[in-house]
Amino acid sequence: MTTVFSRIGEKRGKLWRDTVISRYNRLFKTDVSLYYSCNIPYLTDGKYISITHTDIDGGVAEYIAIGDFPIGIDAENVRRDVNIGIAKRFFSRDEAEYIGDNKDRFLEIWRKREAYGKMIRAGFYDKSVMDIDCFTEYELYDGVTLTVCCEDKETAFLYAD
Repeated sequence: MTTVFSRIGEKRGKLWRDTVISRYNRLFKTDVSLYYSCNIPYLTDGKYISITHTDIDGGVAEYIAIGDFPIGIDAENVRRDVNIGIAKRFFSRDEAEYIGDNKDRFLEIWRKREAYGKMIRAGFYDKSVMDIDCFTEYELYDGVTLTVCCEDKETAFLYAD
């Protein structure tokens, strides 16, 4: 099972992350803590966690996923400016061809690389994600798309607060 917590606010905040962990503990009657190692978030009970945020008009949209399986998430505001030209330098040939000059496709591949890299705890994934089948995408907020990468796509659900 995977739970995704979401928030729209004025700025990113550690306080909100702490609130999510408290809420998670109450919902699932557990007592976990969040800690970081090499800038990667972990939970003390061994469950998996992934955190992302994206800027929106006048603030930020933040998401935290907690699950029983390795999970990675990435959110992007599809209205933001992007430099599609970097696709030819940093993405595989098949990804760059798929993207062409399409901003939505660029952001799709970007989200998938970020989400997959977080799931495998490797940071931004530097290989093609075109043939990887672990992604579910959600349109969550005006202009924001969330990509979830998880082995067990069937159990994913969203809890917005």
